[in-house]
Amino acid sequence: MLIRIVVATALFAFAHHAEASDASNPCRGDALRLCSGEIPNRERISTCLLGGKAVLSPDCQTMFTL
Repeated sequence: MLIRIVVATALFAFAHHAEASDASNPCRGDALRLCSGEIPNRERISTCLLGGKAVLSPDCQTMFTL
């Protein structure tokens, strides 16, 4: 349950990537680098990021380990 809340929060932040900097959205760069083919489908982005957890940036990894 907690992971779903964290993922939802990360995806909400990602949805506003045009307005957010990398500092306020630590998964933006990873989503673009690893999951660009899944954009704009939030569920697929989430699944993609979780699947690539080992190669996420340290800041993005913390979004999934809270």
